Amino acid sequence: MIRVMNKSLLLIIVLGCYSFPLLAEERWSVSATEWAQPRSGEMVTNLPGVRAIMAAVSRSDTDNIAIHHPGGDQGIWWAEELRGWLTTLGMSSNRVELVPGSGETDMMYLTIIKSSIRSPIIDSAREKPEE
Repeated sequence: MIRVMNKSLLLIIVLGCYSFPLLAEERWSVSATEWAQPRSGEMVTNLPGVRAIMAAVSRSDTDNIAIHHPGGDQGIWWAEELRGWLTTLGMSSNRVELVPGSGETDMMYLTIIKSSIRSPIIDSAREKPEE
């Protein structure tokens, strides 16, 4: 009985460790109301969601931004325009990914896509010339 409980507890801990990053994902929002203002560089940089994600991504040269947008043409246009502003503000366009399905018709969410962890062993093996 105790062995079964220990295995169950271990399983819960392991699953909790894998799901924790998903629960802890930080996201920032840009609402349709905020976006409806006449746009300028100053206006876009003053949006709390944009300001926060740009500050967070500026700490890493390899992290990217995901724009989770509403589906349909309207959502795509909105996300494309936001990506355009982010690139105007200095973000490389290949570091901004558009993700359909924000779950709301009047909200976009911005999240960070963490860079993958690279292994020095794997990287050095890739750099060796083939014989």
